[in-house]
Amino acid sequence: MIGGDTVLDMNYEAVHRGKRSESRMDADGSLCDRSRKTFRGTIDFRSGCVGSKGSEKEDILMFDDGAENRTVPLILCAEEDVEGDHGATIGRLDDEVLFYMGSRGIDAQSAYRAVADARLRKLCRAIPDAGIRLEAERFFDAGAEEGDE
Repeated sequence: MIGGDTVLDMNYEAVHRGKRSESRMDADGSLCDRSRKTFRGTIDFRSGCVGSKGSEKEDILMFDDGAENRTVPLILCAEEDVEGDHGATIGRLDDEVLFYMGSRGIDAQSAYRAVADARLRKLCRAIPDAGIRLEAERFFDAGAEEGDE
């Protein structure tokens, strides 16, 4: 989750050289205020990587109209028998979700924060190392407390 005037520029590459190799890029997050994010994801299937698979996915929740998201997927292919895919979901919370939350006394800003928090918690649970997972949870908890002020 980034906000304010923060600029985040990510460039990831998955280079497949060996047979039946697999890669997966997932970029999930939330953009607030006037923040800007660019995600460049390249899946590069080199000659000889027969049977390889590469996937690239992005899921971004936009809090504010002033936030800006750029997605630049690229699949390079020098081999015939490979599978590569990419997809992006970028947008605001659905009106039905906001209506549902509102009917339970949750305002739009709190609904966005709850969804963003749930996404961050999901990412934390996916961290296999317990020490790093705890450190990430503490980091996100500190950020959530700052946002409540």
